[in-house]
Amino acid sequence: MQDFYIPRMYVSGFFDSFELKAASYNLRKHLYRKGDILTDKGIINNSSHFICSGLVNLSLIHSSGSVKSIMFFGPGTVFPLGVVPHENIIDYQMVMTALTDTTAYKFSYPMLRKMCVDDGAFAAKILEENCRIIGCLFYNEMNNSFLPSEIRVCDTLFLLLDSFPDNHNCIHITQEDLRSLAGISSAQLERVLRDLRSKKIIRTLRGNR
Repeated sequence: MQDFYIPRMYVSGFFDSFELKAASYNLRKHLYRKGDILTDKGIINNSSHFICSGLVNLSLIHSSGSVKSIMFFGPGTVFPLGVVPHENIIDYQMVMTALTDTTAYKFSYPMLRKMCVDDGAFAAKILEENCRIIGCLFYNEMNNSFLPSEIRVCDTLFLLLDSFPDNHNCIHITQEDLRSLAGISSAQLERVLRDLRSKKIIRTLRGNR
């Protein structure tokens, strides 16, 4: 039987010992309330965040205004992963939004570079996390380019269940976020959900996240 790599839309637990490292570099912990923006559009971002607690959503926003959710970050992750400061704003920009109350250390790209130079094991973890993120981005590209909407939605739901195994087969996500993750239109999502409900594959509840 052939084994398959299953990409994750949720990244967590890479740097459980980061609190000690943060203290050695005199980093300050920030509190972000639910809905707060960690990195915003229209602003050149040259800072990384280490997520201590909470859940953060990463979206890409085009200059045209279109939004695409990509993945989620939980405790023990560093993002964005940058070591050289940016000088320009690009067409697609990353926006990180706190989906719950979140605590995080914020530090500059040069500081992240210094951490990697100072600690080879830490640099290896950064590389491991980066590979996981790239794998998720490849999955999203393949999913959006070649698969019909029904498979996109079902694959997305499966990956969310696989990423959050303690949710007892319950996915707390809005239809808008599901539509964005699956890369389909609202009309397509409504049709797919209606079909899945009629086949008793899923059950949806209003007013739940």
